[in-house]
Amino acid sequence: MQTVRLAIIESHPIFLEGLSSVLEKTSNMEVTATTSTAKEMFVQLKKNISNILLMDINLSKKGNLGKVPRFKTKYPDLKIIGLSDYEQPDFIRDAIDKGCNGYIIKDITQTELIQGIHQVAKGQTYISNELYIPIQSVEIDYDKSLDYRNRFLETTKLTRREVDIISFIAQGYSNKDIADLLYISQYTVKAHRRNLKAKLDLSNTADITRFAIKTGITRP
Repeated sequence: MQTVRLAIIESHPIFLEGLSSVLEKTSNMEVTATTSTAKEMFVQLKKNISNILLMDINLSKKGNLGKVPRFKTKYPDLKIIGLSDYEQPDFIRDAIDKGCNGYIIKDITQTELIQGIHQVAKGQTYISNELYIPIQSVEIDYDKSLDYRNRFLETTKLTRREVDIISFIAQGYSNKDIADLLYISQYTVKAHRRNLKAKLDLSNTADITRFAIKTGITRP
């Protein structure tokens, strides 16, 4: 597996030190630059090639979220994961709309952090598993990268993980395939299938597929 080169923007020294330590000890990961501000990171990225930027974002008008489009313009191949304490759906959606490839809550486990980084490195969008992102049902433009994965029906209250699994089921992936793609066990995939059927009042895989197509989670 190719080494993922990570840059980190974090204003809290203790959190930055802990995060850097965890990632440096993870195989196939290398921390190339750490700064406390976005301004400093623009300088560091000129000298240190990075694949992924982990960026502290918040609700402040002077926060780093507004810098995301600039990073994307200056470094178009750079993938950005927002790190935040906020779980508000509007803020999460705004982060994705501005160009973030992922959104991770700071109190997640080390396992999920690594999983999220791997998924973003592979070109997928990642949002912390248990975050709810309620939206209104709208027509989806399937030509816009993975935008459709961020669209949920308000009434179903699906988690990010559940939507991923529904999408993969509808595309014909086996339990083993889904487990490998999401870095979870086949047992966990089976449990999600059971829970989804109960939550959505569906009977079988065909019902899940029809639900996915009808709601726009995946295309027919």
